[in-house]
Amino acid sequence: LSNPADFLHHMTINFNGYPGLNCRNARNATVDETTLDIHCDLRTKVQYVTLKGEGVKHLCSIYISGGRNVALRQHTIQSSTYIKDGHPYSSSKSVDGNTNGDFY
Repeated sequence: LSNPADFLHHMTINFNGYPGLNCRNARNATVDETTLDIHCDLRTKVQYVTLKGEGVKHLCSIYISGGRNVALRQHTIQSSTYIKDGHPYSSSKSVDGNTNGDFY
């Protein structure tokens, strides 16, 4: 698959091991060329998440959260910028979707 958005068409998402409890009102947002954010409307407690289909073998990591990141890619401002060893720590890094902990 050359486009991460194609993964949605090659996978199904089920919760708690029941085929009837699936991803309702799925909304996807392509964050960058290797990241696809999938939001499901589900108002019940979930213990298991099952991914099935051809697209699963192309995944390298999965992050699951109890809510949507409403700050992702939003505009940020700060009164000053901390600089350490020549690296500026700008506020935009807090909403870039990168979870590796590098803020410069």
